[in-house]
Parts: sequence; structure tokens; C-alpha cells
Amino acid sequence: MPYDGLTLGAAARELDRILSGGRVDRVSQPERDEIHIEIRSGGQNHRLLLSASARYPRAHLTREVKPNPLKAPAFCMALRKRLTGGRVVSVARHDMERVLEIELDVRDEMGAQSRVVLRCEIMGRHSNIILTGADGRILDSIKHVGEDKSRIREVLPGLAYAYPPPQDRIDPRGLDAETLEALLSQGDGAAALSARLAGLSRATVAAIIGGADSEPLPAAARREAALRLAERIAAVESGQISPVLVTDPSTGEAVDFFPFISAAHPSKWQRPCTTLQQAMDEYYRRRDREDRMKERTAAMRDVVRRNLNRCERKLEKQRQTLLDAAHPERYRLWGELLTANLAQLRRGMRSVSLPNWYDPECAAVDIPLDPARDGVRNAQLCFKRYRKARVALELTRSQIEETEQEIAYLKGQLHNLNGCSTLAEAEEIAHELAAQGYMRPPRGGRRARQSRSAPLRYRSSDGYDIYVGRNNTQNDALTLRLARPDDIWLHTRQIPGSHVILRARDGSASDTAIAEAALLAAWHSSARDSSGVPVDYTARRNVKKPAGARPGMVIYTTHRTATVTPDAARVALLSPVDEPSEDARQ
Repeated sequence: MPYDGLTLGAAARELDRILSGGRVDRVSQPERDEIHIEIRSGGQNHRLLLSASARYPRAHLTREVKPNPLKAPAFCMALRKRLTGGRVVSVARHDMERVLEIELDVRDEMGAQSRVVLRCEIMGRHSNIILTGADGRILDSIKHVGEDKSRIREVLPGLAYAYPPPQDRIDPRGLDAETLEALLSQGDGAAALSARLAGLSRATVAAIIGGADSEPLPAAARREAALRLAERIAAVESGQISPVLVTDPSTGEAVDFFPFISAAHPSKWQRPCTTLQQAMDEYYRRRDREDRMKERTAAMRDVVRRNLNRCERKLEKQRQTLLDAAHPERYRLWGELLTANLAQLRRGMRSVSLPNWYDPECAAVDIPLDPARDGVRNAQLCFKRYRKARVALELTRSQIEETEQEIAYLKGQLHNLNGCSTLAEAEEIAHELAAQGYMRPPRGGRRARQSRSAPLRYRSSDGYDIYVGRNNTQNDALTLRLARPDDIWLHTRQIPGSHVILRARDGSASDTAIAEAALLAAWHSSARDSSGVPVDYTARRNVKKPAGARPGMVIYTTHRTATVTPDAARVALLSPVDEPSEDARQ
């Protein structure tokens, strides 16, 4: 990811052109380390995202709207108080560092005009968002950094703002090709050059010079690479950019972005964007959503894994108990043989060998005895063990079945958590786990239960609707309420995955639609990375939910099986329909 000083400079110039003179209408803080500022400028509404997350710190315009907490955090309240109604004066990058500065004209509590600066410092785990007043003192920050966290630079309200300590690197602006060529000759390609130049990441340098980031360039290629580097830096710094998204050829997903056409990637992998803001928003949106969803579901994952380990240990013990009680008839045989041969038994004997008259050859049977018991009591002990083994056998088989069902349920929940993409889905899983007794109900449960997630809706290449559940709540709703009796129900055989409903027409569906629905069932399962995945399918009328079954658990009959190998490229051709249909909402 090349969000370095050069890229931030290009982004800042775009933001300055778009937002200067704009009015701040609203400030929100949907995440603990992320601010959204709605600005009206040029007759349009813009949403500026400032993030101080450790993994994806950034600043860009976004189209994504996130839900806000019931109670606004303190930093959000401070920004609302000071920025709402203010005008954006300028947006700029500080030097070649990754510090974005937004100057705003605002009015204080007394109505007097004043100027504040909102800074977004993009520095990995040290990232921060800081508001300073006209006197340069810190008014507030999204992260407070005291002496206990940093002895070099404190960030606390009331202290004078100080820029992050400068790095001992050369400013690349204005360097001629000869100087850059000399620097290229001193190390291993892009990696060494980016370590010497301020504001340039390894990925950016490699994309400009077109070579591997850790391999030295041949002497003959250094001059040309230096010329390209000098020209590209000058062009970007003067505002001449051509934003592109670098995509994965197999999935089409964005894997990188640059403010210029990359010389290190094939042109067919690069998708031009209207603005750098558009490229950044598309690149970060999915990554940030997945990263934050992993954070939100981490506690639930721990609960599920802990209970899964418990069940697997319990199953192992139950299977051993079943093995020990697998032959109860031998105790009955021993008791009968002892009863028929009481005259040969004496107290103190540890074993006896008696002929087995049930065996045509009357082979001898060695029977262990309790030396403290006489013959009658040893026979009684054998019959007691026989009755106990029979009861244990029946009980253990029932317990094993219950434990196996619980393991299947927990594995399914782990799959659901891995596929979680919205807060509503995570809340539904949390409430389900609480209802099943695995964890305490989440806070704010009343509001959470009102939110309702919708299943994915795809359309087959020949026009059939295909619905895919993403958790047990959606699975039950799809199978038990949305699906009609003639619709096709699909699920991976004995593999955790989603319920898939193929909407039939006139009581049937095409072979193409069934094949594509089976592909989606395999893709939305824990066997996504496998090959030859078995997918069972049948009419919805053949699917039943047993009384007392756990959420998402069903039984089915009269099914057929398709063998499918999940393929990202084929799934990409079946992009989800943006809005679920009305019957999917019900």
C-alpha cells in the first residue's frame, strides 16, 4: 500500500480543490479511531473520512455511511462544538510527511471568528487526529498520549502542538536525475532508495521505476529509472496525476492504488479512476470493513473456539466410554458360566477357566474374579456389569449424537463469523450465542434486536434469483419463510456453510441456474478453498426443521448431489444484486 508522503500530497491537493470554501454540516465518530465530517461545497455534499486506525490510517472522501453509537464520544462532541458551521480554508500536506492539515474558520463560544487546524497524522500505530487552536495549542485529540505512552512526544489538551520528529531522509523534490541515479547505485533497488528518500514508499518507487523492490537495477537501466523517478515526482507534486486501482486478475478486487500509471504492473490489471479519492475509497472500504469485523467478532470467536475444544474433548471421552462398553454380552456370558459352575469356585481365586457351551467347540473362557467375593457374588457382579454396560451403551450413543450435533453447530457459527460483513449480522450471531447459553447477551440488546440483516441475492446468468444466507438467522428465514415449496434448497454436504435458495419458475429451474447456485453454496462454505465439494440439493418441501433443533439446523430427504470446485472468477461473474427484493426482506 503506497499511502506515503507523495500520495498524501496528491490527495491533499484534490481535497483542497474540492473542499475549500465548504461548510461543515455534521461531524460523527462511527469508530473509536475514525471521524466522518460532512462538508457542503460546490453545491454538493462530501463525506471526509479521517482514520487513526493502527492498520489502515488514512484521509479521503468516502461514500460509505456507517452507523453511529447511541452516545457520541468526547472527541466527537468537541469537534461538533467547534467545527459545525465552520468553513474550510485549505487542505494541505505538511512538508513530505504523512500529516494532513485542514485549516478551518470557525466561531468560538462568544461568536468571535477564529481559526483552528485539524491534523490527521498517518503513522501506523502512532496515528492520531488532533485539533489545535489559533495559538497552536492542542484542544483535543482522538488519542491522548501521555508521558507513560511516549517520552518523546506527548499529545494532550493544553500542550503546544509539535510535529512528529522528522526522519533523517532526503527530500526528493527538486533532486535531478544525476543525484537519483547516484542514490540508485548505492543499494538494492526500490527498497534502498525509499529508505533514503522522504515521502516515498517501496511500492511507490517500484511502481515508478518498474523493477522489483528488493533487487538492484542493472547499471544500464539506472539512468532511465532515475529520469522516470524525477519526472514522476515533479508531475505528482504539480498536480498531474492519473489515479489507478491495481486489481487481482482472478477476482477483480483492488489490491493496490497509485496516483499514476504503474510501470510495475501489467496495464490490464490497472483500472483508471476519476479521482484519487475514488481509488482510495474503493481500496480501503472492503479491507477496513473486514478488519473491523474481525475486531468486533474476536470475543465471539474465542467463545465458539473454546466451546468447540470442550466438545471435541468430551466426544473423545464418550467414544472411549462406548468402546469400553461395546461388548456387554460377555458379562452376561460370564455370569451364566459362573452360576453353572459354582462348585468349582472358591473365595480368593483371581480367575477361572470354564468351557463355553455356547461355542460348538466348547472353547475355554478365562473369567476374571474378585478374590474378596465367593462364586455367587462374582456371578452377581458380572450380571450387574452387564446391565450397567447396556444402559451405558444406549446413553453414550445418545450423548455422542448430541455432542456431534453441537460440534456441527459450533463449526457452523465459526463459518458464519468468518463471513460476517455487517454490524447487524454480528449482532444477530451474538444474540443467538447468548440465547444458546454460550455467552452473556450483548449490551444495547434492545436496539440490536431491531436491526435486521438481509441475505445476499444473486442472479444467475439465465435470470434466476439465488439467495444466500450469511448466518443462522438468515438461513432459517430463507429456508422456513422465504422459500416456496417448489424452490430449490442447496447446502454443502456435512460441511458448514450457507443455506442457498434458488427461486424456481413454474415449479422448476434450469440446469445452469442449479449449477451456479451449487457454485455459490460451495463458495459460501468452509470448503471455499477445496476442490470437488459435494453440494446436496432438493425441493424446499423436502427440508424440515426438527422440533427443538438449534438455529440453522435442518434435515432433508430425496436429494441429489452436485460436485463443485469453488472458482473465484466464476463467482465474480455472479455479482450480488445491490438491493434485496421485497420477499427477501419479509
